[in-house]
Amino acid sequence: MVAFVVLGESRPMRIAYQGEPGAYSEAAALTFAPAAEPLPCRTFEDVFNYDLLVEHELPIVGEVELKVEHCLLAYPGVALEDIRVVHSHPQALAQCERFLSSLTGVNLEAVYDTAGGAKLIREGELRNAAAIASRRAAEVFQLDVLREGIQDFDANITRFFAIARSSAVEGADKTSVVFALEGKEPGSLFKALSVFALRNINLTKLESRPIRGRPWEYMFYADIAVPRDVSRVARTIEPGADPGDAGGDGPMSTNNGSAFIVTPGPNRAGARSMLKAVGFTDDDLRRPLVGIANTWIEIGPCNYHLRDLAVHVKRGVREAGGTPMEFNTVSISDGITMGTPGMRASLVSREVIADSIELVARGNGFDAIVALVGCDKTIPGAVMALARLDVPGVVLYGGSIAPGHVDGRDVTIQDVYEAIGAHAAGAMDDKGLRRLEDGACPGAGACGGQFTANTMAAVCEFLGISAMGSASVPAVDPAKATVAYEVGKLAMTLQRGHVTPRRIITRQAIENAIAVVATTGGSTNAVLHLLAIAREAGIELDLDVFNTVSARVPLLADLKPSGRFVATDLHKAGGMRVLAKRLADAGVLHTSSPTVSGRTIGEEAALASEPPGQEVVRPLSDPIQTTGGLVILRGNLAHDGAVVKMGGHTRPTHRGPARVFDGEEAAFDAVGDGRIHAGDVVVIRYEGPRGGPGMREMLAVTAALVGAGLGESVALVTDGRFSGATRGLMVGHDAPEAAAGGPIAAVRDGDVITVDVTSRRLAVEITDTELRARLAAWQPPPPRFQTGVMAKYARLVSSAALGAVTG
Repeated sequence: MVAFVVLGESRPMRIAYQGEPGAYSEAAALTFAPAAEPLPCRTFEDVFNYDLLVEHELPIVGEVELKVEHCLLAYPGVALEDIRVVHSHPQALAQCERFLSSLTGVNLEAVYDTAGGAKLIREGELRNAAAIASRRAAEVFQLDVLREGIQDFDANITRFFAIARSSAVEGADKTSVVFALEGKEPGSLFKALSVFALRNINLTKLESRPIRGRPWEYMFYADIAVPRDVSRVARTIEPGADPGDAGGDGPMSTNNGSAFIVTPGPNRAGARSMLKAVGFTDDDLRRPLVGIANTWIEIGPCNYHLRDLAVHVKRGVREAGGTPMEFNTVSISDGITMGTPGMRASLVSREVIADSIELVARGNGFDAIVALVGCDKTIPGAVMALARLDVPGVVLYGGSIAPGHVDGRDVTIQDVYEAIGAHAAGAMDDKGLRRLEDGACPGAGACGGQFTANTMAAVCEFLGISAMGSASVPAVDPAKATVAYEVGKLAMTLQRGHVTPRRIITRQAIENAIAVVATTGGSTNAVLHLLAIAREAGIELDLDVFNTVSARVPLLADLKPSGRFVATDLHKAGGMRVLAKRLADAGVLHTSSPTVSGRTIGEEAALASEPPGQEVVRPLSDPIQTTGGLVILRGNLAHDGAVVKMGGHTRPTHRGPARVFDGEEAAFDAVGDGRIHAGDVVVIRYEGPRGGPGMREMLAVTAALVGAGLGESVALVTDGRFSGATRGLMVGHDAPEAAAGGPIAAVRDGDVITVDVTSRRLAVEITDTELRARLAAWQPPPPRFQTGVMAKYARLVSSAALGAVTG
């Protein structure tokens, strides 16, 4: 860092800088203010010295970065072989070491400035010397450029700060604090500096200088990254000062935790008073504040136990030196709302969860966040919020429910929904359905197959935002409390190291997450959620990436809904580390991707422990199928794409007549009434993000088809979604959706539709001319909601092909 000083407020502005005309500092000054009058100074002391920080308040009013591009300059007519000495600033000589070592018989001589070396050659008319300086210096002193770009590293930059006696720029985040130590007891300097770490103030630079007249004592100059309030920060290092006086005032940064801006200083006495009213102490408020974002509800099993888990998370935070502050957000149970109008609220809740966590975190300036999640939309909603805020954070999944036991077999909620179809078709009596209803869900935890919740929990571990191995521990396993405690401690480790989500969630991490969805036959909802998470993390992602990754990843996990096993079985078989090791061995995992544990995902995979004889995760030599379970389809019925999940037991192609329904309920009634036949293609439209609104899951219909014995003989196409429990040839997320005038809006009963997974094609067999004519005559239906959150969502939401996001 080099400083230049802005002198005066008059015009033309004068800028003092160290160096001769043609120096990099002159270029920085003119870049900062092209119309200014430059004032060259021979030495740095003539421009600025650290004592000025004691005598005056000098705000930083600007910053300039210049790329270092060194040239070898010589007197006109001098050749390279004539050179016997090279003059330049010592730093420039060091930056060109590789080039200079190639010259033979040449001495190096340091001068006060790069352009000063050029001036020396011109004024002395030296014909055996060269200078290392900028091309601008060659122009100023009329020298020849013998070589360009001679610096060792092209990435080098030189950074300049402009300082002045005027007001600091709005939003400045650098402050220099000057202090001396009164005592000489051991640890004095450590104690003085610790106040910054305790308040999460980033100490970026520390200099020391002997005090004039007392050279045995030192003055310390600390550069810290906080909004400017020198007096308040300086007071914190005085003997006996209250550490609660640390820090400055300003908005929460989206790049680092900032709890110190909420609670310290006399101006925040009111805030501290209110926090003390609910039990927080001065000691609590001196520690980093960790938000515990809980999605607990007592409506359903998925999130029911999260309030108890939060107790253990908070204990871990406290024992690691932080202060936990728990707050709640919303959750919608997909299993309960499935097949009802209430299901429209599910995907909408993802946005509300992300927004509400963001709002509470920004409002309170948390230094770190732990998100406790369970049911489907709570997981991506929390990850979206963490990526958006980019404060140190970790996601803790509450864990899977244990399987139920009915009539001597393990069952899940999937069996109940499919039994509803069997009951409607007369294949199951009331008692049989009641036995499943009573026994499928034996306690707390998310739905047990590789449905959406368990899919997204796996995604979190492969993204690196959850600790590897934490998600697969079942909800009712006593070890879950220990996991929660360790996650609380981990949050403090992340906070101290300032490890933020965007350092974890990279493009490679996203591809790892897609890989685990593909290798486990996971939910198609992961496509929507990963698109949304990538967007919040600033990563470009399109649907075609899912095809690319899935094509090279084998389907290895034999999990429900298409397979034999449930999530608790996967945990016993070694969990996610076994899958990570398989994918690493196959060469399809980005093993260098970091995780919140501090280890790379490749290092986590190396820790895999696999019991002999387990059958849940297949060996690479015997996959369920050679490619993964996700496929993106395109065609005249899906210009922007559609998603299908291919388990090991579904057909790759289907061609048949369309049976068209404007909404889920009409299709469900048709299945129950026996109006759907083998060979049909069931089309359910106006269930997309905008048209639903909310993009409901069609599990009630798909389960009814399976229960009616039609699961392997019909196909279904919709602009809505599917539950992770869906199985069969079911195509969802058709985009553009019907409500946006997509081609699905033009399909009529009897039109022949082809679903061809092998060629990745979804098409209706009518001419382009006919399709255009139908769409030209199409009229959008009136919106289902005129006011409230559903109407707001319908106005804001994007296409499913973009993740169905609202921001």
